[in-house]
Parts: sequence; structure tokens; C-alpha cells
Amino acid sequence: MGIGNWELGIGNWELGIGNWELGIGNWELGIGNWELGIVSHSFNWGCEVLLTSTAKMVE
Repeated sequence: MGIGNWELGIGNWELGIGNWELGIGNWELGIGNWELGIVSHSFNWGCEVLLTSTAKMVE
């Protein structure tokens, strides 16, 4: 399912900072540091979903 480094808690996620840990807010929308990890995580479904969510938020 494309589970990678993020599951291991690497980077900011390791710190369990705010919304990411709760799975709400910006993290859920795929914005911020999590979004920047698209290439590394290579989610089969993530790219389209995240790009779509980001586009809506930008508007």
C-alpha cells in the first residue's frame, strides 16, 4: 500500500507533531511536509489525491 519511511516515523513525523499525529487538519489534506514526501513514498494513489486536494485548498 505504499507504506514507507513515514511509517517509521522519520523526520518531523517522528516527533509526532500536532495534526500529523492525530491524522487531522493539514496532514489529512496532504499539505505541508507530508505532501513533500510524495516522491519518496511513491503511493500509487497518493499523487492524484494529494494534488487534487492541494489544488482545492489553494483556490
